[in-house]
Amino acid sequence: MNTKYKPNSQISNKLSSPKNTLISLAFMFGLFMPDGNLFYYLVPIFILILAIRYHKFQDALISQYLIIILICVSFFLHAITNSDDGDIKGYLRNIVIVEMFLFYPFAKAIKISNAYLYFALIYIFISQISYMIGIDPLITFFNDYYPYEGDRYWYQSDYLISNADSMSLINRNFRLGGLFHNANLCAIFLTIILAVYLIENFGKSIKYKLPFIIIYSMAIVGTGSRTGFFVSFLIIIYSIYLRYKNIRNVVSYIYMLVALVGVTVFIYLLSSGIASDLRFLDYEEGLEKSFFVKVQILVHYLLSDPSLLHFLFGNFINAGSNFIQFDSEIGELIYNFGYTALIAWLLFFRMIYKRMDPNHRMFFIIFLWTLTATLMFAYRVGFVFMLILSKYDSGSLKINYKNI
Repeated sequence: MNTKYKPNSQISNKLSSPKNTLISLAFMFGLFMPDGNLFYYLVPIFILILAIRYHKFQDALISQYLIIILICVSFFLHAITNSDDGDIKGYLRNIVIVEMFLFYPFAKAIKISNAYLYFALIYIFISQISYMIGIDPLITFFNDYYPYEGDRYWYQSDYLISNADSMSLINRNFRLGGLFHNANLCAIFLTIILAVYLIENFGKSIKYKLPFIIIYSMAIVGTGSRTGFFVSFLIIIYSIYLRYKNIRNVVSYIYMLVALVGVTVFIYLLSSGIASDLRFLDYEEGLEKSFFVKVQILVHYLLSDPSLLHFLFGNFINAGSNFIQFDSEIGELIYNFGYTALIAWLLFFRMIYKRMDPNHRMFFIIFLWTLTATLMFAYRVGFVFMLILSKYDSGSLKINYKNI
């Protein structure tokens, strides 16, 4: 029996029992454990703990082992052709990628309580507006636990404090990344949280979900992320469609009409002058200064005449003097593990999509981020993404609820 998230009350109580909070705690760990060496070393340990608890090797796909083999080939080529010491974080990231594919799926279809999801959303939103509302204890807290260690001045605390009066949720000059600092990274996590919330509460009414969506809307707009807003819009519209597509009554027709009006308004805003004033709607600039630039970087690498072996099997890590800022999943994947790994990657996720419960497939909308950012190749994001994908992979997670 495939996993369904419409259990009776007895099953719901079992799913939310204390012994089944490990998935929720792993989700919170991935989102909010402060950066640093400790986090980098704890992630592979956390995956191993989850795998011991939940993984069954008979659920594995051939394509995921193919990916691991190709990564090992890439490492072998790197070891015999590269004399650089490399970057420890780069090696750890690839070890974690191997681990996630080796033990996939490493989570069970255990419900994540709304308490965790509301906490995650509100915690991120408060971190976004902490400078704007000027509450010193909040600013101190987030600075102490989530310090920015890069060299971009617009993420520095002093700069944010001095420009607090100019900040707003829609000011395109001040994108609110909150505790993640990077606004796009913040938007990725927000979209994951939104997808999880809507899947976990699939059978609930829109009225029930409205408070969450209102807070979420302010948070995602504050990031100024075009991809984040577009992904969020698609997730919400698609969830409405899934919820009411088989229901024939006045209420369902009203909600479907609201969704249609929402699409119409979205298209109108994109074609109006308003879009240029709001960064999260300025897709013309996004195509010219972001997406096309990333495509050009990838094309430039492919035209730089990499050897056949590197084209097929990659360079293993993207670091050191040869570092290329692809800032996209496809670019990183081709450079690190080669074109063959890209094919295996696509095959793996295609099989996951085919066997997944149709009501959970909205989570795959998150894959749109691979065009403008990284999922698996971002250390924190990769762990969170694969954790939730494992949870919703109903094709391989065939659970007897009595034995949970």
